[in-house]
Amino acid sequence: YTYNNRINRISIIQEHVMLRRAIERGVSTERLATALAINIAQVEKRLNLLDGICAETADLLKDRQCSADVFAVLRRMKPTRQIECAELMVSANNVTMAYARALMSASTPDRLVNAKRAPKPKGLSDEQLGLMQKEMSGLQDQYRMAEQTYGEDTLNRLLFVQEAKLLSAQALTVIAQVRFAKRQTSVDFGPSAGMR
Repeated sequence: YTYNNRINRISIIQEHVMLRRAIERGVSTERLATALAINIAQVEKRLNLLDGICAETADLLKDRQCSADVFAVLRRMKPTRQIECAELMVSANNVTMAYARALMSASTPDRLVNAKRAPKPKGLSDEQLGLMQKEMSGLQDQYRMAEQTYGEDTLNRLLFVQEAKLLSAQALTVIAQVRFAKRQTSVDFGPSAGMR
């Protein structure tokens, strides 16, 4: 959402839903194509955007600005992997095709729809690819764990800083009292000092 009333951006999933509703209400694809000033193939591509995408993944990405190619990459994964990748993309605030491809290449073959057709990253041996997949799954686990404990860790740090400030303030008060007491004893306020 933007407060600029001259800009109206809708996500690609919202656009897909609007096109579906128009088709259900009897508007032809040709008429939609002419109204949107795009060709019919683009309208059909946008209508078929969520084919092969599970509902949870679509729900996670429904308000995100992203390319239709992201869904083409997600479509190659099984539903559980789609959800995991969508969660990672949303939490990293990086819903791009490059990140989706990286997540797909780090997926094990049993988590892909058709592992034989999945493109193999260029310049990587099978051993390197296996190592990368293992590291990626470890990083994903660490990321989830850090995400779960982030709030508690932040609260602990805040309490520690406040406690340190209070302790330093108390220490400064004690030091000031000691110095003030030393000055008071060193200054003579006898009766002769006030008569001059």
